[in-house]
Amino acid sequence: MFFVSETASFGNSVVYISVKSNMIFELHRRLVEAVKPSQEQIRRYFELDSYTPHFTLGQTYWGMNEKEIEEMKSDARNALPPFPTFSVTHVRVYKEVEPDKYVPYEDIRLA
Repeated sequence: MFFVSETASFGNSVVYISVKSNMIFELHRRLVEAVKPSQEQIRRYFELDSYTPHFTLGQTYWGMNEKEIEEMKSDARNALPPFPTFSVTHVRVYKEVEPDKYVPYEDIRLA
């Protein structure tokens, strides 16, 4: 089971809702183990101990400015709770097509 948790941000550029679940951390660990990424790939993409499962609400890359990110974070903290629990049926893998721009690559159905 997955639990949606708090609204937070990555600096002033991304606002998100965090997801809490031991299962998602185990899935992440197993994916890293299966892919066997280089240390550079781990640092850039896989994050290991600093991995933060989340739903992105907004980001400066999408055209928002830092003030809008902060406003969205505040609005989301006030408007969205209480958060429901939910089940996950698949994981979507993204492919980087240019620096910091990703497109869906494959959906993996979970048993």
